[in-house]
Amino acid sequence: MTTLFAKTTDFGIMAALRAQIASFKTARATRDEYTRVYDELSAMTDRDLADIGVYRGMIHDIALAAAK
Repeated sequence: MTTLFAKTTDFGIMAALRAQIASFKTARATRDEYTRVYDELSAMTDRDLADIGVYRGMIHDIALAAAK
């Protein structure tokens, strides 16, 4: 019975570890998308931003929306 309990515990620990890794990967992908969009828009001139209807102060919000 102890062996069965140990295997069940190991499965629970492994499942929790897999969930943590998946959560980390999701957070990392979200951060990478935010950074990509933020850097791309930040590199544009004010005139280029105005052409697409974006003001410099909106970059952070747009990058957040794109990352979600």
